[in-house]
Amino acid sequence: MKTIKIGFSTSHALFSSLIRLFSSSRVSHTYIRMPLHSSCSELVFQASGLKVNIEGYKHFESHSTVVKEIELQVSDEKYEELEVFMCDSLGKPYSIKQIFGMVWVLTCRSVGCKVKNPFRDGDHSYVCVELVAKILNIPNAEDMTPQDLLDVLS
Repeated sequence: MKTIKIGFSTSHALFSSLIRLFSSSRVSHTYIRMPLHSSCSELVFQASGLKVNIEGYKHFESHSTVVKEIELQVSDEKYEELEVFMCDSLGKPYSIKQIFGMVWVLTCRSVGCKVKNPFRDGDHSYVCVELVAKILNIPNAEDMTPQDLLDVLS
């Protein structure tokens, strides 16, 4: 068994503030924190900026405020699957269109209507929630905010 952490964070960046504003949330980002190898410090696997990427946890903390992390125990087999998924996903584009679709989802949600994100595109690109939810086998992540995922896991 190995331990991974599902993290939720925020920052002072404009994009982070807009996500929190539109989603009425205290978090604007989600990620997976894990050691890639025993000799390596912990890494953050995420969809941010313009692509799926990895960065060192210490660097991540220099520009983000961690709000909550949830530890999960995963089997060695699941951990290996995660590593393969990470390698295969690195460099995939960040789905800017899905963010605009999420504004539509949240607008409809605020008046009691439930709609699907009109800009879903499967595994071609990711937003942070979708990337983490895919690893956790949580369906319909294209219609979720980071706060929604935090609520599901809490």
